[in-house]
Amino acid sequence: MTKIIITISVTSVLFSSCKDTLPKIVVSTNEVTNITTTAATLSGKVTIEDYTVVTELGLCWSSSPNPDVTGDHVFTDNTLDIFKHTLTDLQPGTEYHVRAYAFDGTEYHYGEDVCFATLPIGLFTVSKSEMYSPARKVLFSKGNLQYQASTDTWRFAEHPWDYVGCSEPDPYGFTYGMVPGSSNHLIGPDYDGWIDLFGWGTSGHDHGAVCYQPWSTSTNDGDYVSYGISLNDLFELADWGSNPISNGGNQPNAWRTLTMDEWQYLLNYRPTPSGLTYVDAFLNDIRGIILLPDDWDNSTFQLVYQPYNIINQVSPEDWERMEENGAVFLPLSGRRTGTIISNCDYYGGYWSSSHVTSYGTQQPDCAFNQRFTDGMDYLETTPKHIGLSVRLVRDYQP
Repeated sequence: MTKIIITISVTSVLFSSCKDTLPKIVVSTNEVTNITTTAATLSGKVTIEDYTVVTELGLCWSSSPNPDVTGDHVFTDNTLDIFKHTLTDLQPGTEYHVRAYAFDGTEYHYGEDVCFATLPIGLFTVSKSEMYSPARKVLFSKGNLQYQASTDTWRFAEHPWDYVGCSEPDPYGFTYGMVPGSSNHLIGPDYDGWIDLFGWGTSGHDHGAVCYQPWSTSTNDGDYVSYGISLNDLFELADWGSNPISNGGNQPNAWRTLTMDEWQYLLNYRPTPSGLTYVDAFLNDIRGIILLPDDWDNSTFQLVYQPYNIINQVSPEDWERMEENGAVFLPLSGRRTGTIISNCDYYGGYWSSSHVTSYGTQQPDCAFNQRFTDGMDYLETTPKHIGLSVRLVRDYQP
């Protein structure tokens, strides 16, 4: 059922002069407000000169410019009272046009065309509105960032649960990873497999650090400091998002890395209808974290937050429905020190773009990352040489 909110007021005005040169009916379409993924509030105003009669007031809307009463519209013949209706059941991420109108029994009078777009599914707010107006909203990539040295190719993982891990068995004979033929312990400039654990700021662009290549394995943290200056967060070419991502639009600077403050707001302060911002889960038998978008109300799939006791089991079939409604999965893909891989399927560290400041003192050898383990999130200070996962975001521009 379509429900619309329309606010139209009628004002009778007597002009003492120049009234013959003014139109008898003036219709204005107001700015659209309260926009969500499927709803919006529309309003308009009609000013009537002298004793001109208006028999119908309303709004019309369409996905094409200059909608009129031959298409979707709503009206009232009560021209003395405020007319209200709520427009719902719109398509997410869709551009619409609206015009207010008035009918005098003979002719339709239209206001200006006002364009608006509903929010896309899968938006995540990463800042308070008091800090940025409007609040920053982002869309996540569908998978972790991966790199192939032999072809100098960046891509997002094919599936959200994919991670490279290590093909060498651990002391118990187990191997971890979901990308056949690839392993982070084989990292190097000529390696033709995929890697997905990166030292901080290893975008492949020379930003003044000794170690700026994605395959860098130095364990000297000073080698990762941009231009030798400890004050620099990831900036310009130092951010992995400065690269064209082959399956992410293939354009430079289309993506970026979240800051420390954005990670914290996303996970710990952002409101959602369900009260959940993330949960621990097994997806396709891979352990990870499911991030839930701003409008998640738990009706798509019932999820619970219970640290240390994973009970959210999600199949690939269930995930298709959840992903369509904006959920994002971060696998616990371990960490790398030099060429040694550890903690796959238990620990997930995701870099932020933020350099570490402790009590006003810069720590040039460390940066912040968001750590996930046992269903909990922790803000960690981590040496820059440690190889961690990267999940990029794209800023939403309404």
